[in-house]
This record gives sequence, structure tokens and C-alpha cells, in this order.
Amino acid sequence: ENGALLWECEGPSTYCGATAAVGEGVVYATAGWPKRALLAIRADGKGDVTKSHVAWSSDAKAGYVPSPVLYGGLLYAVADQGLMRCYDAKDGRVLWEQDFKVPFYSSPTLAGNSVYAFDRKGKGFIIPTGRTAGPIVTNSLPHGTFATPVFLEGRMYLRTLGDFYCIGDKQGSR
Repeated sequence: ENGALLWECEGPSTYCGATAAVGEGVVYATAGWPKRALLAIRADGKGDVTKSHVAWSSDAKAGYVPSPVLYGGLLYAVADQGLMRCYDAKDGRVLWEQDFKVPFYSSPTLAGNSVYAFDRKGKGFIIPTGRTAGPIVTNSLPHGTFATPVFLEGRMYLRTLGDFYCIGDKQGSR
């Protein structure tokens, strides 16, 4: 209501490039430099909650630039170096991981029951949501992708280093 500080939490990093994910009264934030981690912080505290409200933290394989996405009690995150992980949002256990072995800046995005992720070289990955790893569909674009896609009314909007795409049904064809 008035912009007053409610709480704050120290982390392992000085700089963070990602946007936090929020759900079920918890903030999921990645930290990037000089140390990497993914923190789950209960959002009901007051003042400095560093010692009292960190529910769990990951190892140093967390991302710096890509933001995590929360869906159905699962947290999906990709590290800048290409390691995609699915975490149990309650306790931070890694349920599965996939190392794409290519760099990412784009954040994973949810549409339907799939997570969409695009690497910096232009390859797109469609990953099924769930507690176990499923088959991953891949596609390639001619230019690298640094931006995060946006989904709206059955279409995906995606900017690459060379073009802007709108992928989906033609207007009025539904």
C-alpha cells in the first residue's frame, strides 16, 4: 500500500538477473554472481528473514539470467549453461534434469501442459510438465534466441536475433 519494506533476505549473490516465481506463499529466486543458488523463501515474514524463512536452497547449478517457472507444485528452471531441472517446490528435491549442453538466456515459459525453452543458438524445446521426465520435442530457428517467448490466445510470439515470429492459428480460424 505504501511501499514500506516488509521483509528482506540475504542470498549468496550480489547480482541477480532473473525474475522470481511466486506461489503458495513462497518466493523462488535465483542468484547469479558471484555464487549461484536457487532459494525458496516463505513470504510471510517481517524484517530480515535470512535465518528464519529460507525453506530450501539448491546447489550451485542454478541459473543466473533465465527465470524459473512454477506450475502444479513443480518448479522448472534452466541454467545459463543449459541444465534444465524440475524441482519439487515444497522441498527442493531435483525430480529430473536434462542437460541440453548449450547456453540459455531465454526463460522457460509455460503453455498448456508444456514448458517451452529456447537456447541462444535458436533451438526450441517443448518439455512435458510432470514429476518424471518425458519426451522432448525440438525445433530450430535460423537465428539465436535471447528473449523469452510470450503465449497469447493460442499463439506464441518470439523474437530471435534476426526476426520476430508469431506461431499459431491464423486469425479467425478457430
